[in-house]
Amino acid sequence: MGDTMKAVVAKRDRPYCEEGFCVWFTGLPCSGKTTTAEVLTAMLMKRGRRVTLLDGDVVRTHLSKGLGFSK
Repeated sequence: MGDTMKAVVAKRDRPYCEEGFCVWFTGLPCSGKTTTAEVLTAMLMKRGRRVTLLDGDVVRTHLSKGLGFSK
């Protein structure tokens, strides 16, 4: 895990931090966004945090079906 991700986890793992937050991963196709998000999700869940992971590919495929979005 890179230093930046460690910093995000450490900063958000403090007991007084109860409000929610959002992390967006952006980048070129096949650059590791989903893999990175899954690793961060597992780390936060292991620390007892509630996590919702929304993958753009899945959202487009299932939630936007019939709306005419292809990419």
